Amino acid sequence: MTETSMDMDQKTQQFDEDVQKVLDLLQEKSYFKARDEILKHNEVDISEILEEVLEELGLEKTIIIFRMLPKDVSVEVFSYLPSDDQVAIVQGITDREISYIIEELDFDDKIDVLEELPANIVDKILEKTPKEERRLINTFLNYPDTCAGSLMTPDYISLQENMTVAEALAHIKQEGMDSETVYTCYVKKEGRKLDGIVSLRSLVISDGDMKIADLMSTEYVYVNVYDDQEEVAETFKKYGFLGNRLSVGIDYFSKKTTDALLQQSSTGYLGGVTYWTNAGEVSNKGFDININAQIIQTKDLQWSSSLNASYLKNEVTKLSAQTPRLYGEKPAPGTVDPCTIIQEGEAIGTFYGFKWAGLQKNDKGQWVDTYYKSNGTITTDPDASTDRFILGHSNPDFTFGWNNTVTYKNWDFNMFCNAAFGAKRLNIVRYVMNAEVGASMFVTDKDYFDNVGVTMPTIGAENKTYGNSDKWLENADYFRCENISIGYTFPRSVLKFADLRLTLSCQNLFTITSYKGMDPAGASFSDKNVDNNNGIDMGVYPNPRTFTFGVRMNF
Repeated sequence: MTETSMDMDQKTQQFDEDVQKVLDLLQEKSYFKARDEILKHNEVDISEILEEVLEELGLEKTIIIFRMLPKDVSVEVFSYLPSDDQVAIVQGITDREISYIIEELDFDDKIDVLEELPANIVDKILEKTPKEERRLINTFLNYPDTCAGSLMTPDYISLQENMTVAEALAHIKQEGMDSETVYTCYVKKEGRKLDGIVSLRSLVISDGDMKIADLMSTEYVYVNVYDDQEEVAETFKKYGFLGNRLSVGIDYFSKKTTDALLQQSSTGYLGGVTYWTNAGEVSNKGFDININAQIIQTKDLQWSSSLNASYLKNEVTKLSAQTPRLYGEKPAPGTVDPCTIIQEGEAIGTFYGFKWAGLQKNDKGQWVDTYYKSNGTITTDPDASTDRFILGHSNPDFTFGWNNTVTYKNWDFNMFCNAAFGAKRLNIVRYVMNAEVGASMFVTDKDYFDNVGVTMPTIGAENKTYGNSDKWLENADYFRCENISIGYTFPRSVLKFADLRLTLSCQNLFTITSYKGMDPAGASFSDKNVDNNNGIDMGVYPNPRTFTFGVRMNF
């Protein structure tokens, strides 16, 4: 048995002991002690305890302990009780208590309870209900149980098409507490006519100034409130793509951040201290694509697959006149100069340095590194003030995650992969291993001598090798299998005394990449300007490949 199964069994045993303790206290008429014991649990567990009290000790003691609960707790507990127990409690308490509970219930729960109550009690409750709410309740109570109207709710978020995204989010914060769902919001015209729908996700990732009219979707399926529920299900199935076996969602987002907060350093003669500054505006635009597919759905074999992909274009659109450029930190002071820059028109995390032009022989016949100058010529000694270029960016253009689950009878298989494309990494580790830097002045890369005259200079040559050059900048595209697992479940009918499940899983099974460092996903060497200095590989712990075998038994 796994640790999780043992924990669950222990919790179940403890709950059973708590229930018995409550029953014993009620039989002893120690009602306050019983109430204190009950209140140690959440509302869902309390409803289960009351079910046991009603079954074991009867309605009288159930009513007593129910009345002793705090009002807000009693309403929540009541909503979780089975309908038969709800009716029993309602018939045992006063009209005033009934009215309070019904008034505090969510609208859907309110309708469900009223449908089960005797007509004379419903009439008493409705007499004390405000006119508008009474009209709405009667409308829902009059819908036949089998029609679409009986499944509706009046608790939803309503927006206007002339609202901005910022105004809509403020409205949701104010009204969302009383709504059954906030994930889909309904855009209405005057006269309560539906004009379109918009998802909360689209609102959150969109620019605050964007109008709802530009964001909402006007393509939706609708039915009549008196349509049969089975017909409604068939309608939605009909308009679902490939019988609802394939769903595709595409979201476009555009977000502009103003007064972006970044850290920079003062000049040396002012002390070289670092300080925070509101440095300008940043734009993030892109697409999110979600694809879910039920590829095979048979009695014995099921295969489901989901793919989540994102495209992001990040751009600094404005910097202050005082700071038209922000340079990153030195990853290795005294060895490697700043490698990144923030400037208008480029992404945060942009690499900035020298362009490597290859090798050439000096007058001693030794191979040495050369670099491009700003005028297009080649030199062995570039000028940092004029000969540095934009070299690429550290944040990927595309990222995606892919999950597959296959089950065949008692077998199950799962595989999750992720990938990123369009990012680069500055491999400072490879630079140090090949550049004869520092006091020791030797190379540690075993492939160095095989590449002398190809990519590596002659050992001991009078050569300038720069860590902030694209010689050490590598493509960091990768495809990784993060997790793969296979399991088999023996049902209780096989072992007779328990269910048995065996699993074998592997994390970090493989990574396909051309990157020569430890991990193409990379990390920042700095905890101050994480975005700006991201993608500089100063060395990380290897990502381990782990195998796990699991056994779980449920008795």
